[in-house]
Amino acid sequence: MRIKVSSLNEALKLIENRSVIAMTTSIIDDAPMGFLRYLIRNGRKNLSFIGVTGSGLNLDMLIGSGIVSEVDTCSISLGDFGPAPNFQRYIKSGQIKIKDNTCGVMYSMVQAGVMGVPFVPVRGLWGTDLLKNRQDIKMRKNPFNKGEDIIVASAINPDVAIFHGIKSDRFGNTITAPQRDDLMLAQASNKVVVTVEKIVQSVLNAPEPSKGNFIPGIYVDAVVELPGGAHPGGCYQSYDADVDHIKKYIESSKKPELFSSYLDYYIFGASNDSDYFKAVGLKNNLGDY
Repeated sequence: MRIKVSSLNEALKLIENRSVIAMTTSIIDDAPMGFLRYLIRNGRKNLSFIGVTGSGLNLDMLIGSGIVSEVDTCSISLGDFGPAPNFQRYIKSGQIKIKDNTCGVMYSMVQAGVMGVPFVPVRGLWGTDLLKNRQDIKMRKNPFNKGEDIIVASAINPDVAIFHGIKSDRFGNTITAPQRDDLMLAQASNKVVVTVEKIVQSVLNAPEPSKGNFIPGIYVDAVVELPGGAHPGGCYQSYDADVDHIKKYIESSKKPELFSSYLDYYIFGASNDSDYFKAVGLKNNLGDY
């Protein structure tokens, strides 16, 4: 088995300008925010983003930084904190292209990517504008029932899927938060980057079974140990969301000049996550807040 332990810089090399990146549903918690800060800091441009099946703080920050030009997702929200401010501004001004989707259809498109087939037949989109606005979803005749129209949706195979997990071993076997579709997205993607709170000796031989998702190392290309990598969101079994900083983020996101200052201070002004946490005003032990 190949050792997958990597630095942030080595993992970043898997993502080029115009790459298609993907993440699983994350309104606030368990998103790879530390890696995304590094991605923004190092100037990647014109990325396409796929959110399976929805998105939140992760996508809003990428949009506000100006590095995402196209979005394919079913919803974007900050949950109890309200709408996603950067997303709203960029959509209204036409600065990004949005490809609307539905949860069931997006699941099917990712499953097609897992199976290695070009498309899957789905139902439920008749009469919607999705067929007018998406070239990768089309209506066709059912070859087994000539009187029925069906929808065919193109497979999703992102260039790079990015996750933040609880722990991983050096071979890339990873535990992430439960009730997510991490394994399916990892299988459909060409490359997979995982940041984790801790790299352990063995995930497979842990004394107690984890209640989280398991991504086998065969699907993982790079693992980076990044404690606090989900901040300002929380991380399953590790720490809660930093409510005060999320509120500060939201206030800063309401106007372009305010968010530019936020980026300058918390991302471009911090050369690494240690500097970031000093700027936020937190100790290394995230549980202290």
